[in-house]
Amino acid sequence: MSRSLAVVLVLSSLALCYLSFRLLSYELALVPGNKVVKQFNQKKPVEIDEITRLRASRERSLAWHQHGEAWGELGLALLLEDSRTDRDDSHRLAALSAIGESLRRQPVQPHGWVRYAIALRRIGATPQAVGAALLFSVRTGPYTVELLAPRLRMLLRHARHFSGETDGVVATQIKYAWRLDPQRVVEAALSADAVDAVANALADNDDDLAAFVGQLVKQR
Repeated sequence: MSRSLAVVLVLSSLALCYLSFRLLSYELALVPGNKVVKQFNQKKPVEIDEITRLRASRERSLAWHQHGEAWGELGLALLLEDSRTDRDDSHRLAALSAIGESLRRQPVQPHGWVRYAIALRRIGATPQAVGAALLFSVRTGPYTVELLAPRLRMLLRHARHFSGETDGVVATQIKYAWRLDPQRVVEAALSADAVDAVANALADNDDDLAAFVGQLVKQR
């Protein structure tokens, strides 16, 4: 083996060892926050100290490896902190930036786009900007069941700011939600003051429209 080839092999081995060390450090840094993410995904209560642990864990992990998932979970932690302790706009902008970085790296994230919409709303972005993020969520995961209720409520609140080209997208979401959970649709329509939008989406099926009106009468 020539001396130059040996040098190349040694340098390559050192580079691989360094990369492996960084990836291992990244994975180890994730561990303290993984349980918190699991609790959140399972809709279990998450305490403020656990949210702080998640944020610190993701900040440490990102120092080793810039991964989209870690950026997204950092943004989630920052949003949760803001919900619990009413942080200032710099904190909300940090959440928006972290979630945006995650979406830049991994754009097919229906949950991520909803969180981006929430962060936009909290910093006072235009309804059109919030609505655009929600539409990206629909396009990347139109039938994501766990987003059914929260995303529909936000879509209905912003429906009047959508262009005519997107009306069909919103109507399709309403019909899908109606098939799965009519009561949630009624609640979303009332909370978003969007009864007309829901009625129009269901108008091509007389039975669905009659059932919707009937449930409205019971609710009021």
